[in-house]
Amino acid sequence: MAAPPPMPFTPEQLAQHDDRGPALVATSWTLTCFASVFLGLRVYCKIIGHRRLWWDDWILIAAWVALVIDAALATHMVVYYTYGRHTWDFHPPDLDGFVLTTAVRATLTVTAIAWTKTAFAITLLRLTDGWIKTTLKVIIVTMNIAFAATALIFWVQCTPIQKSWTPTMEGTCIGHFAAEFLGIFSGSYSALIDFFLALLPWKLLLGLQMKRKEKIGAAIAMSMGVLYVPHPSYLLFLSRRVCAVGRNN
Repeated sequence: MAAPPPMPFTPEQLAQHDDRGPALVATSWTLTCFASVFLGLRVYCKIIGHRRLWWDDWILIAAWVALVIDAALATHMVVYYTYGRHTWDFHPPDLDGFVLTTAVRATLTVTAIAWTKTAFAITLLRLTDGWIKTTLKVIIVTMNIAFAATALIFWVQCTPIQKSWTPTMEGTCIGHFAAEFLGIFSGSYSALIDFFLALLPWKLLLGLQMKRKEKIGAAIAMSMGVLYVPHPSYLLFLSRRVCAVGRNN
């Protein structure tokens, strides 16, 4: 007689009923507030300095709007869909609505990431020339194409197209390979771009007529984006682990 299939969860796991939803909401709005403060200070300094907002400022403002909407949707998912609970306690009242909200959040997140990088690259465009300026233009175009494809793949992966965000609808969908490949590629490319954009200010500032301490301080401030590099790298590692598990099951 064949042995019964193993339980997906152990009794010890099923005994846990904690809810991470409130922590998700608190974290989302805390980070949004930090971003709001820094963006507000940036705009305020330009206003009191009688300088008009440029393209990089407006792109950052657009990214901030996407971030605020994303945080609001995260709150909605926690309050209405009970998002943040364990799988055995997670019973959304409307699965289709939950999937649609998740897709919108993912699109907004990818958009905000792409636009913030684009804004910084545009800022550097005004400080560079030659091959560096050309490289920045290539980065802006290719990065936005990669992120746009990553955000778009979810919405067009099924036939009829509505099934992409309506799992209860009858239809067919392509395999997960395309989405996994785009996610891995975008994560890798994002990490590479972060390194380049973080190190480029050192080349630009160290050649200026400034005090050494001022150069180093400004370069460090403009290179803080390097702290973000482990994030896409970790997502790349996690995506590969998830893909491997999916192939083995």
